[in-house]
Amino acid sequence: MSDTPILDEVDEAVVTFTVAADADVYEAFGLTVEPDDVTRRVRRRLAARVAAAVRERGWTQSEAAEHLDLHQPEVSRILRGKVEKTSADKLIVVLAKLGDRVDLLLDKALA
Repeated sequence: MSDTPILDEVDEAVVTFTVAADADVYEAFGLTVEPDDVTRRVRRRLAARVAAAVRERGWTQSEAAEHLDLHQPEVSRILRGKVEKTSADKLIVVLAKLGDRVDLLLDKALA
């Protein structure tokens, strides 16, 4: 099977295509995927809270790294908001180590 989508059937409300299992679906339809803005904003907000908590404690980056079980360069990236390679999960764990609670609010309007 080629990577090109094959039109299977058309209904009034549904159009069905078949794409090879190993194909990149977005690429098959000629679409590009942009970085997830919502996820990026969440990570930046979590990192900002980590930075505030570290400042509140008066820790150096090295002290923060020791307390949070991180390497100093990673602490530096988080404190500068450079969290492209840091997962939201990891930032939530860091906040838990700082004694913060993270609540997740799901809003249909954002979906």
